[in-house]
Amino acid sequence: MSFGITYQDPLTKFNLSEIKSAGNRISPYIFRTPVRKYHSIDQLIGANVWVKHENFQPTGSFKLRGALNVIALLSDAQREKGVIAASSGNFGQGVAYAVQKIGGQSFVVVPEGANPDKVMAIQEMGAKIITFGGNFDEAREEAERLSLDRGYFYIHSANNYELITGVATYGLEIINDLTDVEVVIVPVGGGSGVCGVGIAAYLLNPNIKVIAVQSENAPAAHLSWKKGEIIESKMETIAEGLATREGYELTQKIMSEVVHDFMLVSESELKEAIILYLKMTHTLAEHASAAALAAAIKIKEKLKDKKVVMIHSGSNITVPQLIDAINS
Repeated sequence: MSFGITYQDPLTKFNLSEIKSAGNRISPYIFRTPVRKYHSIDQLIGANVWVKHENFQPTGSFKLRGALNVIALLSDAQREKGVIAASSGNFGQGVAYAVQKIGGQSFVVVPEGANPDKVMAIQEMGAKIITFGGNFDEAREEAERLSLDRGYFYIHSANNYELITGVATYGLEIINDLTDVEVVIVPVGGGSGVCGVGIAAYLLNPNIKVIAVQSENAPAAHLSWKKGEIIESKMETIAEGLATREGYELTQKIMSEVVHDFMLVSESELKEAIILYLKMTHTLAEHASAAALAAAIKIKEKLKDKKVVMIHSGSNITVPQLIDAINS
């Protein structure tokens, strides 16, 4: 189906003042993550490359930024009644962490076979786990149903203005730290991360080229962006953070205006990038996070001599997943 009318002119809903306010609101609970340079990555890509380390966040992922902003803006009564979200792992950790810090109760619907380390982390932060469905979007539909049946406040992992405003705080940090950045490469699942970067660039420096990247084995967001309508597609990637069954309307509308290019990478390229991150930055990258480096390698001729930021979006990889990447 084509984009609907639910989200009209979405870029008009964002401004620097609100992003800065969100940054102040969530700052007691997050780290202002560094943007770091690695000579070996410069040599590999042939460019002036920097890494934005959102993997250094308390939950190991950028996802807590959006969750914190949404939950901080709720009333005490709403938080006590309960908030609910669906997640393949990282967003659920963000929601659980936000409620743990701010107050209330949280419920996270995860699909069967979800990353066990992420599920354990969600539980350890006090959220109640509900396992449902064979993939993220089936879990999402169950979370939406439960929110209506039980009166929980539902937080969509992408279609939420306050969430994207919270995520945009890391886009603002990048541009404040590197005012002359030319290209930012961002992994995409639902699209909140790339929208956060794109909105910051739109407001501060529209000349920045924003490149999205997804797995070729789960290309729904890419296809939706390319065709200008919501497309459903396969989800056969090991990168749970990139695996969505369809594009989401709000983020797709924003991406249509702020994303300059959208790439696909293979499973083997993701695994190779995990090992390269480990060797070159001495940090762990989950498959979704490795997508930015995989994409940079793939288009290094186009990036030659440019100032590039890659988003290291999360480090929540399991030991078996890491062993598989090494063996591959």
